[in-house]
Amino acid sequence: MRRKTAKLTLIAASALVLCACGVDGKIGDYGDTTVYSEPKPNSNGGVSNDPVGTLTTLSKVTVSCYTKVNGFGFYKISYSGGSGYIDDSTSIMSDDGEVRPAKVPKC
Repeated sequence: MRRKTAKLTLIAASALVLCACGVDGKIGDYGDTTVYSEPKPNSNGGVSNDPVGTLTTLSKVTVSCYTKVNGFGFYKISYSGGSGYIDDSTSIMSDDGEVRPAKVPKC
């Protein structure tokens, strides 16, 4: 019985760690990707706050969640040097293919 409990505890802990980490990937766009502090879209679909960083093609990111604000989608990411939000039209490639909103939890 103890062995079975230990095994289930290990499996549950592993699942918790995987959920907390997010989806690792790389920026797949062929240009600069702006990172914003908040997901605040303006009426044109652009973002109405100041950028906190810029990522280039193949920059490594971890996508922690997805959110929609006023009909516009954003991924919450972390990367070497910071964290923030990027537009959901940004191509992010993971080992399992392109990251889509359904592949990450909602914020």
